[in-house]
Amino acid sequence: MLLLLLAGIAGIWMLASVPTDWMLPCPLHRLTGWRCPFCGGQRMAVCLLQGQVTEALAQNPFLLAILPWGVWGFLRPLFPQFCQRHPRLTGGRLYSHRALLWMSGVALLWGVVRNLFDW
Repeated sequence: MLLLLLAGIAGIWMLASVPTDWMLPCPLHRLTGWRCPFCGGQRMAVCLLQGQVTEALAQNPFLLAILPWGVWGFLRPLFPQFCQRHPRLTGGRLYSHRALLWMSGVALLWGVVRNLFDW
């Protein structure tokens, strides 16, 4: 587990120096010209890794806002004893089917808003 964590940290450190022209293109944007709710996510991640928070906010404010939710959802299985002892702190309802449906709806709404107002 520690080796996996160290490999992840090394990978993140290497990604911090990725030039933006190496980023994967969005298939929806390439086919339709519309930006999906996650367009700019790769550039946002690189900006965050480089410590440029305002630039990351400019790339995709929606993803930056839900980043703590996603990170905790990824880390939660790594701490099962803590989650069992403190169910209110670990947010079991934050990852229920209802919450995932709400998050999907918010992502869809963000996709519509960003294309209508060219944000």
